[in-house]
Amino acid sequence: MKEAPFNQWLAAGVLSILCIGFGLFAVGVPLKLFIYPVLSANGMALPEFLGLYQPVLLTLLFGIVFLLGIIVFVLLKKIRIDNIYLGGMSPVENLGSPEPHFTTKSAPCGR
Repeated sequence: MKEAPFNQWLAAGVLSILCIGFGLFAVGVPLKLFIYPVLSANGMALPEFLGLYQPVLLTLLFGIVFLLGIIVFVLLKKIRIDNIYLGGMSPVENLGSPEPHFTTKSAPCGR
């Protein structure tokens, strides 16, 4: 496995920056620059009420919750170094395959 080439990194980076920009500045950038001119050019009325979406406040709330999660993780983190753990059994017990137990008498078929 090898690293992706630069053009794939560039394309993904540009798309992610556009997504973040259009999400944070939803009313200012994509609506006013792209949607409203098309609506007015086609003779449609512009919407009067755009909703109550406040992307900056939403981003701040996500950031605060993310930081609180990191703080709780760092404060309560306990590093446990242990041997291999496979469902409560030692590796030798768990990795072996059971031996089949066949009987010498065969059961009658079709009954």
